[in-house]
Amino acid sequence: MSRSILYYPSMDIKDGIWLRNAMLYWDKIHSIVPNQFDANYSPEVQALEERGLYSPITPDELFFSNEINVFSNEVIHKIRGLNPNYRKNKKGDMKNLQLPQVGTMIHYKKIPTGLYDLMKSWGLLNIDSNGEWLQMEEETANLYMSTMAEYLAKISSADMVIGTDRNSYVYQAYEKQWKSQRSMCLTSVFEKAMPTPNLDISFETILDFREKRESELLHLRQEIRNFENSLSICSSWEEIKAVTNAFREKWECELLDMDKLLKDHRIGYRLGNMKSLIEVSGESAGLMQFVNDHLQSLPTWAIGAGVALAGVIGVGTNFVNHRVSLKEGRNNASFAYLYDATEQGIILRRGDFAELI
Repeated sequence: MSRSILYYPSMDIKDGIWLRNAMLYWDKIHSIVPNQFDANYSPEVQALEERGLYSPITPDELFFSNEINVFSNEVIHKIRGLNPNYRKNKKGDMKNLQLPQVGTMIHYKKIPTGLYDLMKSWGLLNIDSNGEWLQMEEETANLYMSTMAEYLAKISSADMVIGTDRNSYVYQAYEKQWKSQRSMCLTSVFEKAMPTPNLDISFETILDFREKRESELLHLRQEIRNFENSLSICSSWEEIKAVTNAFREKWECELLDMDKLLKDHRIGYRLGNMKSLIEVSGESAGLMQFVNDHLQSLPTWAIGAGVALAGVIGVGTNFVNHRVSLKEGRNNASFAYLYDATEQGIILRRGDFAELI
């Protein structure tokens, strides 16, 4: 079964690093585009669409689903959580809500009627002169689009996860809930361990490489999936260490093979970064209890220093509210990915990455 990744928060994917990673490690890429909207895609996204590797997903798939009321209620809950001074009056209206100046543009077709009316009455959005675009406060807009991506992935019939190029957006879709056993997940981090073509390599060259080396790329993706699935069912600290050590040794060999393939095709590359949030099996109660008991005393360091002479493969814990994000019977453990560089805060930031090993 093919695997898809849904990019958010914007409809056009302008980050070249993110897109190059996604091209190599995913079968299909999506973004959220209003129905019957003529999107002005970047040349890179246009090239992917022509090859059948990109397709838009419309908000209508959510708005006409059974999840629309749950989605709307979660958006309202998150918006209220943005401002600690928020209070409801007897009519349930917003009171003392002081959000920053309106600034981010969202197409009106991305907001269902009920939420539109409510957010407008709360002063969270303004309408532009032609009535198609709404100005919304930036943090509220990112929170809204992150939550929409989460729900679109949930209702999709495809094997779909969400992905972004900004660290904070992951936690707008999945609220942090520290020390909550029911919302624990593992975090895997690849630092300087993901081959990513350089920005000066043309998309056509990368796409040709992808078509010619499909079996090798499929094998590479399967190794990552196997690693994440193995982590998701670990029930002890020692087991996580063993799984990660075994994968690190295997990944070093994979990197050597990929280095040869890319050089044979004259594709310059760098070793980039990836972080994923991984669902923990319900049978891992012992691991959850261990983390809860020892989280504050565990050292902050990662397994695998020396991968490809420079990189790190680490495994840690996060506590996020993903109770509504996971689909029954989904055959992969991960539900969110982040591709980016160290300067965006992907790697080893104490506070959102509590290390186990």
